[in-house]
Amino acid sequence: MVITSSKPSEIFIHKPYHPKRRIIVLTIEARTKLLTESLVEVTKIFQDHNIKMLSCIMDSHPHEDKVYATIFLDISELDLTLNELVIKLRQLPGITYVEYIVVPLTHGLAHLVAFTLHDIFNLVDGAHRRFGSIGKVFLFHVGHEVGARKAEELMGIFGVEKTIKYVTRWIQSLGWGRVDLVECIPHTKCTLKIRNLFECVGIRSDEPRSHLFRGFLAGFFSKLWNRQVTVIETKCMAKGDPYCEFMIVTQ
Repeated sequence: MVITSSKPSEIFIHKPYHPKRRIIVLTIEARTKLLTESLVEVTKIFQDHNIKMLSCIMDSHPHEDKVYATIFLDISELDLTLNELVIKLRQLPGITYVEYIVVPLTHGLAHLVAFTLHDIFNLVDGAHRRFGSIGKVFLFHVGHEVGARKAEELMGIFGVEKTIKYVTRWIQSLGWGRVDLVECIPHTKCTLKIRNLFECVGIRSDEPRSHLFRGFLAGFFSKLWNRQVTVIETKCMAKGDPYCEFMIVTQ
């Protein structure tokens, strides 16, 4: 016997959990050489202006000059405007990029869930091994849905060009890979290089393996440009290339 409910589960997902709290996600890019000094100054600004840090995830590499951070903040008692806060942060030594988006807390929806690279490998590799071509299609469509929702979330805040710049830093701050925007002509085509992409690190394959991330790009740019796009992975670390490369072109 199957028991069903007349009320869809989605009605619980978007119910405000802390409706009176103001939550933002802050994305920061900083120079690695000045990281310690920058972090001290950033923390001091938070303390001086009644900002509570809820969560922080940071991505850096020993041989690169940039570090990226995504920080969840409760600014309910902030005694500045958000623009004034951003200006203060941008003026700090070593800080090269600061942006924020507003994300109200909801019941049943986690804003940040971290997986180790080993966990990601098992998830993706399991889809490949168990389901073959169906698994690849599934990963692509999962990524497509995530990418489309992320574009929808950001485009009303930043506009097309700034959204692309923001999402490249957002990707890096979450540790997905090191992004280099090679070329981008809005509503026409983009080319991205990504080093150490999470889907391909430590994997060997005769064909491109980045189905989840390729789907993310397809969903993201289709929603952002309001037209269908084709995403081709022209190079892949899993095949032995030094980086993964994606071409996004409108259909």
